[in-house]
Amino acid sequence: WVFEDSLQAVDRIPNMQDLAKNPFLLKISLEVLPRLLKTNTKFSSTHITRVHLYDEFVAQWIDRGKVRLGEMELNPYDRGTFKKMTESGFQEHGIAYLKELATAIYEHQDGNPVVHYSSRLDRRTWKEAFFSDRDGSQLLREVIPLTRNGDQYRFIHKSLLEYGLSLAIFGPSQRNEDTEAMPSESRRGSTSSVLSFENPSSTGRTATDDD
Repeated sequence: WVFEDSLQAVDRIPNMQDLAKNPFLLKISLEVLPRLLKTNTKFSSTHITRVHLYDEFVAQWIDRGKVRLGEMELNPYDRGTFKKMTESGFQEHGIAYLKELATAIYEHQDGNPVVHYSSRLDRRTWKEAFFSDRDGSQLLREVIPLTRNGDQYRFIHKSLLEYGLSLAIFGPSQRNEDTEAMPSESRRGSTSSVLSFENPSSTGRTATDDD
């Protein structure tokens, strides 16, 4: 796609203009629509939800991270761990890590998006499972949309934290017919997860336009 194709999709797909009013969602839309939609898709008959956009955005982010890791000079242990994850489904490992981290942040920090981690002070705490350099955690941190500043970790956007929680609450078995009909290679959305992710009354939190 060229840039004009993405703008045309945003303009013609029902409900896309409302989603694109959020700057971060607009960025996601322009990035993932070429991969999310088939070239012969009729825009007017396509329904895309926020969950579809985040599903594809996270899948692309993890895929790029996997390629980057594959090109790095890893130590023998990490290389072996990476190989095992790849053989058993690397993207699934990345999504599971994101989902479990988001759930832990809500459980232990009441949704405060910034995690402070010290390898000395946080031994044997919930943080160690996600931010230590054991069991492949450091590899998964490299491939999910997480950023680090010193001892502080956070998702690149707060809505990704909320998305991870929605994955933990509503599983793929709850997809509806509209979701199954989506021309996407990686579908994990559902009626319930769409509602939980888009309706503030369902989770108590939602993304805002100025985040």
